[in-house]
Amino acid sequence: MKKVKIGNQRLLNPKPVILVGTYLDGKPNFITVSWASLTSENPPTMMVVIRNIRYSLKGIRKNMTFSVNVPSTSMLKETDYCGMVSGSETDKVKDCNFKIFYGNPNPIL
Repeated sequence: MKKVKIGNQRLLNPKPVILVGTYLDGKPNFITVSWASLTSENPPTMMVVIRNIRYSLKGIRKNMTFSVNVPSTSMLKETDYCGMVSGSETDKVKDCNFKIFYGNPNPIL
């Protein structure tokens, strides 16, 4: 395979897939995201890119918080599902049999 120079990139290529968790309409919800990057070490911050019409973005904006979850390869089916189905139409936690827990909102600070 021939090498192709792509220039400076702020995001990883290939882009790793993460599940972004949020809480909206009385239930947790997850969306599959591949545009994500660390933005600062001190304070620790991360950015994710979510299209403005996505249901999950409403939860992030309302609560001003989200979780970052790195799925294993054994979670391929669930990760794909969370990227194809809207949480406004179904309960992804129930459908995927996710175990939900809430951590410290400022674990490093």
